[in-house]
Amino acid sequence: MSIRSEMPAVLQRHELKYLVPRSYIEPITDFIAPYCALDYHTEHSADHFYPVNSLYFDTRGCEFLKNRMWGKDSRFNMRARAYGDGTQPPYFLEIKHKRSVGTRKYRATATADEWPNILSDPGFRVKKSDSPIEK
Repeated sequence: MSIRSEMPAVLQRHELKYLVPRSYIEPITDFIAPYCALDYHTEHSADHFYPVNSLYFDTRGCEFLKNRMWGKDSRFNMRARAYGDGTQPPYFLEIKHKRSVGTRKYRATATADEWPNILSDPGFRVKKSDSPIEK
């Protein structure tokens, strides 16, 4: 069993989300192009698209989902995330804590061999990750 005393990497950011009419997509894309770069997965995908697979965890009473639906200012969710077809590691274990003014995301990387312990041993901890927080 691997025990670790420090928290995983933390990303703090501010998020604003908007619904954008389809007719705005191309002009916005053209405008921001000089300031943006493709992420790793997009760059390595033949069509520059890739799936993001997320498995969300919740309480028996779905409290995390209810807090989101009710628009609570302070809430969090826990998820496992994989990119591409989701069948190959790395897998990311994330806790996302949202407050009215910002969001913090804690992320740890898990290997395929760690999954049985993650799901069955409450005391198990994944090894410290040296991967970038946003991939």
